[in-house]
Amino acid sequence: KQNVVQFLPFLLSGLIPSPMIAAMIGECTAVFQAGEGLMKSRQFPYKYLVYGALASASKRVEASYYSGHLSHSIMEPPGGVARIANGQCEVWAGCQSPQAARDRIEKHLKLATGKVTIHVPIAGGGFGRRSQIDFAVEAALVSQAMNGAPVRVQWTREDDLHHGYSHPCSAQHLEAGVNASGKTTAWLHRVASPSFFSLFMPDPEQLSFIEVGLGLTGLQYDVPNLRIENPKAAAHSRLGW
Repeated sequence: KQNVVQFLPFLLSGLIPSPMIAAMIGECTAVFQAGEGLMKSRQFPYKYLVYGALASASKRVEASYYSGHLSHSIMEPPGGVARIANGQCEVWAGCQSPQAARDRIEKHLKLATGKVTIHVPIAGGGFGRRSQIDFAVEAALVSQAMNGAPVRVQWTREDDLHHGYSHPCSAQHLEAGVNASGKTTAWLHRVASPSFFSLFMPDPEQLSFIEVGLGLTGLQYDVPNLRIENPKAAAHSRLGW
């Protein structure tokens, strides 16, 4: 719930009017409060009989998995075209967040609101990498340094790999218990992974509500004894979605 309140205004700033942001925060808070009631009714995620259920299961299965930091390696390495004329800056770049690109370029070029136009061509692959708009800002800054001349900034694949935003590493341990009928009666899922929210705020050292919703709190199976654990994992590099 705290992450919702902290992150939504940042995420939506400049995209949605402030009253709508406040309404969305209220709705999300209500959803989380309802979810907390559900969690308590299922003994989720803190106190349960999950270990007892695992011990008494007819069959027990365990597995551990690890994946390291991964590059997005988008099909087309980042790049953009920019020009500045008559106090107006135009940028052509495959941005997943053109509003953020506009705001960031206005700030770096010290231009008034409305003086930057972002044209968004076909992205050439995104996967979250193009939500970070460093390459678009770079093109605008180079154009400014060349007295507004049209320029194209094109990253190489090596640039992309060295200066991108890595998908977070993740260590996961799962244990499941099955009864004589083959029904899953216990499920333990432990996940340690740095949060990409560390890009937007002081490192929370635990997964955000978005990240745990991707298969953890959003588990679709009806398991009577369920325990989800998310120990702390600090972010030691620049992370992306």
